[in-house]
Amino acid sequence: MLCMIGKNEVLAQNSMVGDGFGGRLWYKPYNYTVGSYSAYTVCGDSDQLYGWGANHHGELGDGTKVSTNFPVKAVGMTNVRYYSTGYNMGAIKYDSTGWVWGSPISNFPRKILDSVKFLDASSQTISFVKYDGTVWSVGKNVTGIFGNDSINGTVVNAPRKALNINTAVRVALTRSNMAILLSNGDVWVTGSNTFGCLGMGANANIIEKVPVKITRLKKIVDIKGTAINFVALDSFGHVFTWGAATAIGKGIANKTRLF
Repeated sequence: MLCMIGKNEVLAQNSMVGDGFGGRLWYKPYNYTVGSYSAYTVCGDSDQLYGWGANHHGELGDGTKVSTNFPVKAVGMTNVRYYSTGYNMGAIKYDSTGWVWGSPISNFPRKILDSVKFLDASSQTISFVKYDGTVWSVGKNVTGIFGNDSINGTVVNAPRKALNINTAVRVALTRSNMAILLSNGDVWVTGSNTFGCLGMGANANIIEKVPVKITRLKKIVDIKGTAINFVALDSFGHVFTWGAATAIGKGIANKTRLF
């Protein structure tokens, strides 16, 4: 399939939106991203989202769980501005509506929120940042990842708001945690510390159901989560990692300089 890249080339890559936050006006993301076992792009005048690869969780958004080697359309997903994927999938349209799909949430893309600025999708949770700086989540909340002072083992289809967060600009998810980046460069986290993703040390066997601040991190301009760890970039070009499988492996945010 030939995909003509036009206005989408500055808007789509997962977690790198090219909006200049943190002074990164030089960064130009491209219209392509990969998930756990699938890939996506936006094509054509209608800005239709296509996906291909594994579809075991319904992440391709075509209403099936049939994997494919060829791009298929996500149903109803035209005018797509931004998207993110794990086992679940989420997208933002040009009208700033937020959409979700994939098990255990929905077999077809479903509108979930208005006034959405950013999102991140993981294995069981999708979290959104609205333009008012609040953070909302759907999916499973078994580890307190939603940050709304609750734990719930069933699927939550109506968005739940994280407590005490009003200036968020980014979110990043692991399997069990959410990291929230605020406009002042601080990072707050929620969820289980099983893999050390709360940044408090690997031996801190606790759950935070309400966002707590990682005091070691300051002036952060971007964050990203894998299944079991986080990575953060600060305004000086330093990269911090914490959680499992990090260079230090102690569950504490540690700094590495990129040259």
